[in-house]
Amino acid sequence: MRNHKGNNNPFFGRRHTEESKEKNAIRHRGKRATEETRQKMSNSMKGKNIGKHRHLSEETRRKMSLSHIGKKKPPFSEEHRRNMSLAQARRMARGNSFKPSASATMFLDELEKRWGKIEREVEIGGRLFDGRVGEYLIEVDSDFYHSTPKQKRIDAIKESVATRNKYTLFRFRHINDVRAVHKFFEEEIW
Repeated sequence: MRNHKGNNNPFFGRRHTEESKEKNAIRHRGKRATEETRQKMSNSMKGKNIGKHRHLSEETRRKMSLSHIGKKKPPFSEEHRRNMSLAQARRMARGNSFKPSASATMFLDELEKRWGKIEREVEIGGRLFDGRVGEYLIEVDSDFYHSTPKQKRIDAIKESVATRNKYTLFRFRHINDVRAVHKFFEEEIW
């Protein structure tokens, strides 16, 4: 068996043209490997350290560490640091997820039908809130997620951030009865 790695590969250093890439794409479109072939590919990869599941040896880790010695990262700009802080706040507020919960989205959609535009995903004092209307902040809390001690601490911090920035924070936990929420808004806000 010949070694076709690196310089020994006949195609080494060359590039496919856009035309040949398109021809290959068309030729392979819709093809699916047989179950037998897929099993062979799976077996060939088993036991190999690839991707995020690889475990580096101590020697490799030491070499990587040594290769970074003396290299200095440039300091982050104020804008970059602010963006990192906001991204961290989003991760914390959403449980490491970047999209709002389905319950919060549905709840705010229902409120908007009746009360008009609600500003969503509002960042105040490094914390994210589900919505804002004027001087009122809205948080939609599920019992499952907001009953943990960690989340209760984060909620308490949000309460103080809202107060410090002169906002009134409304927390809605049981959001299934939208009529009751509309009544609340009629009596308390509008």
